[in-house]
Amino acid sequence: MFVDRLLDTVVQLRHGVTHAALATWIRANRSTIARVVNEIRALQAERGCRIDPRVWLRTFANVVAYTHVLPQTVLMDTTEVRVRHVLA
Repeated sequence: MFVDRLLDTVVQLRHGVTHAALATWIRANRSTIARVVNEIRALQAERGCRIDPRVWLRTFANVVAYTHVLPQTVLMDTTEVRVRHVLA
């Protein structure tokens, strides 16, 4: 079902989980997840939902600066995500 594929892709992109981890979580084959994510990302790219792969957006300031060069409206998900920091 398309909604399932879209959800799988959004989870993978949002949380950065590997295809193998996502496949284990939803009880699917890793290669199926890889295919689904690639298909959905291609659909997103066709509709303008992509960032040039040569652009590296390391900080929020970089993201904001990049939005000024885009010809379309930009929507950003600003949900906070907890991350663990390695203490040196």
